[in-house]
Amino acid sequence: MTVEKFLDPKNDFAFKKIFGTDQYYWTEEELNTYQQETKRALDERVILEYRLATSYAEGEKKW
Repeated sequence: MTVEKFLDPKNDFAFKKIFGTDQYYWTEEELNTYQQETKRALDERVILEYRLATSYAEGEKKW
């Protein structure tokens, strides 16, 4: 399991505290990678929230 699983993608402070750096000192490639992973994590969260909401809606229809 990676550290990224425990970080809030919106919270740069946690990242700075753990890794001792911030995005302003990153190379272009490192920054792009970080942004891609942040987007992936947020997309994953949105998908899970959507699935949860639709499963609740389907469950309510069955009752």
